[in-house]
Amino acid sequence: MSFDIYFQRFAGGDAAAGGREAMRAVLEPHAEVGDDGFLHVTFGDGTADVYLHDDGMLANHVSGGDPWELLVRGAAAADWVIMPVGCPACLTASG
Repeated sequence: MSFDIYFQRFAGGDAAAGGREAMRAVLEPHAEVGDDGFLHVTFGDGTADVYLHDDGMLANHVSGGDPWELLVRGAAAADWVIMPVGCPACLTASG
């Protein structure tokens, strides 16, 4: 089963731009690069499909545990909040 996980930066309670290059730097060594910001990430015991945009990211089809570690590391580097659909948001930095 797969679900969507959104990643976005916030400032002052509003959505904010930025973070793409920081996330890309974390993911790209482990990814096959596709068109329009698509990356297929393979890391440790699993994989993830990632769609990078200028001001955020969508990940889905995440399998295994290791890709989650990489996604959290990238989100922290990008100063992004992790927002799994139907679940509480996950902060990567103290407010």
